[in-house]
Amino acid sequence: MKIYLDYDVRKYFERMVPLKGKRVVDWGCNHGNMLKYQPCDFEYVGVDVDWELIEENRHIWPEHEWHHLDAYNHQYWQSGKDEELDLPADVTLMFSIFTHMTISEMKRYLQKIQSPLYSTFIPTDDETMLRRALNYRLKDRPDVFEQVYNKEYAYVVATPEDVMVYEGLEDIPRMNNVWYFLVAHHMDYMKQFGEVIPTDYETGIESTQHCLYRK
Repeated sequence: MKIYLDYDVRKYFERMVPLKGKRVVDWGCNHGNMLKYQPCDFEYVGVDVDWELIEENRHIWPEHEWHHLDAYNHQYWQSGKDEELDLPADVTLMFSIFTHMTISEMKRYLQKIQSPLYSTFIPTDDETMLRRALNYRLKDRPDVFEQVYNKEYAYVVATPEDVMVYEGLEDIPRMNNVWYFLVAHHMDYMKQFGEVIPTDYETGIESTQHCLYRK
């Protein structure tokens, strides 16, 4: 099931990095959340695995560059293949993208992307953030929280029949009946890849995620 939320992702990232005048590649561009809330004063490139969403954004904002990434995703593009894109950037942004990737996929993108990277993640060791994140889609499931809390990383996979939690696996099988797929990471685990920047939002989807900065 495709689940998209509206939020001011530009405001979130500009608390960490100025974007004016830069070439910004936004992986997982959603419904143009980087462009909705204020005029764009940088060169914007939007990427997403959802072809229909990219076409919609291209129609609304034809002045910007849009790319469909035909890559499998457990929740958002189950018919995808293994396409990769090489997009030069002054800065690369990923809001809630590592939260929907396997560990091996995340590591591949960390190696592939050469520009400074800011990518959010849900911390398994922050009780408040983790509960908020899980409650967006899995209310009244304290058993899921207990299985994920404080783990190095864990996958939450919901199908029409069940909710499963996997830990300790860099990959999990591809599936075609997943309606919700979430990955959370311990802050200490993420520190091996770069600097963890804590955030202090109290409401909204922004309040569920810290940010990894990789130079």
